[in-house]
Amino acid sequence: MGVLNALFENFHWVLYVCGVLTATMFLQAISPVAVMERTYGSAPTDPNGLMLARHWGLMVGLSGLLLIGAGMFPEIRSAVLWFAIIGKGGYAYMILRRFEELQGKPAIMNAMVDVIMILLFIAYLAGT
Repeated sequence: MGVLNALFENFHWVLYVCGVLTATMFLQAISPVAVMERTYGSAPTDPNGLMLARHWGLMVGLSGLLLIGAGMFPEIRSAVLWFAIIGKGGYAYMILRRFEELQGKPAIMNAMVDVIMILLFIAYLAGT
């Protein structure tokens, strides 16, 4: 229990790291084609697809800022963690359903990192 107690007492650092990693998706808002081609092997080319890819990068990047905020403000932590669990869970599920097609691409590693974050968030919520 000592390790879990130490983790919970310093959970703000976990949230800062998870938030920064998640906020890197702002890069997709800036350069959707480059990020999506590298991560998934292809990218939309039509204006609507690019607009949605940029928007998704913006929204996921903002959720990273929410995680950082949850590290600073414990009163919002529970709501932000549930939001992140649902969002990251949905992403991981969609990516892992396409495991064969995406094997060897960074998308698989991204999904695995999100699963680790989800497990940390659930452990925190269960322990508090």
